[in-house]
Parts: sequence; C-alpha cells; structure tokens
Amino acid sequence: MGLRKFIAACALLAAACGRPAPPRASGGKLAAAVRAAHFAGPCANVVALEWPAGRPVPLDGWNGRRFKIFFYPLSGRPGTPARLSAPAAEAVVDADAGSPVECRALPGAPKELAASRWTPEALALSDDAFEAKSTELDQLTEDVAAVYAATRPPTPADVDLARRYLESFEFMAEPPLLPDYYRLNPAFWEWLRGAAGRSIPKPSAKS
Repeated sequence: MGLRKFIAACALLAAACGRPAPPRASGGKLAAAVRAAHFAGPCANVVALEWPAGRPVPLDGWNGRRFKIFFYPLSGRPGTPARLSAPAAEAVVDADAGSPVECRALPGAPKELAASRWTPEALALSDDAFEAKSTELDQLTEDVAAVYAATRPPTPADVDLARRYLESFEFMAEPPLLPDYYRLNPAFWEWLRGAAGRSIPKPSAKS
C-alpha cells in the first residue's frame, strides 16, 4: 500500500477518533522507518493500517540504529475522545534501512484501556505544535540511542541529553501504555534511570 493511501486512512481515523498523532510526512530516518512499518515487508499482513504506532524505543546493539515499536487499536465515534487498547503487534525497525526487519502479532485480544490517550499538556497543543513536538522527540530518540549504544560512562552532555529525551517522551507518550513501552526494552529504561537519574516506572508483575 502506498504512503498516500496510508495518510488518507489516518485522516479518516482522525475524524472518527478525535486527534490521534498526525501521520509524519517529514522527519528523519527513524520517522520514515516507523511510517513504513504500517505497510512494508514483514508488517504488511500483521499490522492494521488504522493502528497507530507508539514511540520507538532503542534496542541493544546495531550501533543505535534499530528500534522496537508497538501498534495499538483505537475505537470511538466522530467528535468523541479516542478509546485506546493495549498493543496488538510489535515490530523492529531499522532507521538506516528505513523499514521494518521484524514484525509479529501479540497473542490474545487487545484489552481496552479506560484512560486518556494523551497527557493533558499534549492535548492542549495545536496540531502544528503537536507535530513539532513529535519531530523533536524523533530526533532526541535517535540521539539518545547513539549514546546508549556507545556503552560508555555518560558524560555531562549525555546526561543532559538523557534528561531532555525523558522529558520529551513523558510529554508525548501515551500514559496508559507506559508499562508496554518499558517491556519493549527494559535494559534501555534502566540505563536511562542511571543516566538521567530517573525513568518511566517499572511495571508491576500484575500490569
């Protein structure tokens, strides 16, 4: 499926479910790889076009150029806030290749989550400001992944980057899905805890 059809489908979804993250037609290599994961390679028959992708999480190795993402269903009616469900699929994307390299459906029916999709601060943004913050987070994600892959003691500049990344991530990520983000790569979030002095919460065994 072409990118134009993908963007058109996302526009229809926005009309039906409030304002999901806008399809990013610009940005760096990582943003392009996430876009491609909706319809390319191993994801073509796994990921439903209307499932938004979560924010990419750096993986170990690969020089900081591979990331893991999940996709989650949305439901709702025009003019009402979107209702989100737990992730239904996961993929690994390669930022340099600009495409997914692995993709799998998650077992079981996704559970609907009774919580707001966005933080109040993100909801208050205009569409243009939301897009700008998304692009900023994409770049910070690539930058922090390179530092994570370097496996060296963090420098003062690394610490500042880690803190800016975490602040941006917490602003833009979907709060109900934080446990799912942690599970994508626990080692990264614990590294971030050491570098930034804090991280997203470690999920309990029951969550």
